[in-house]
Amino acid sequence: MAVAAPLRVIVHDVDHVRTALTMAADAEVTAQLFSAAGASAWLGAGYWAALEAEAREAFPDTPFSLVLDCADRAGDVQAALRAGCGAVRFIGPQQQAARLADIAGQQGALFVTDPLPATDLGVCDDPLAACRALICDDTRDGLSTGRVVTE
Repeated sequence: MAVAAPLRVIVHDVDHVRTALTMAADAEVTAQLFSAAGASAWLGAGYWAALEAEAREAFPDTPFSLVLDCADRAGDVQAALRAGCGAVRFIGPQQQAARLADIAGQQGALFVTDPLPATDLGVCDDPLAACRALICDDTRDGLSTGRVVTE
């Protein structure tokens, strides 16, 4: 059996996270769940870290990353890592990205620079159906082969 590509969607709240992780668990695929672009500025690292902890408790057997988008704000990346966020996205200058990726790697966090997924559960009439459609579609609208730096 071929390994399925991860479910990649933008989530806005705990209900979106639960929906996406339920579908990923049922389909036995990994999930990469992203905040909205620049969400670190208004959600805050503490909220995102708590959301991740709750999701890990509720879905202990489902492999996933919950990625806080920090846009080009290096300070937000550092705050997210201090708060215990397991994954961050940064789109700032390459020199800053390299330093931040090193810091993230030292802490065991995922550092992402690839584009956000195309599927945003915040604008879907039925987030469950949207996740199901992505999982069932081999051309998955939410997928990217962009760069992910992990060390």
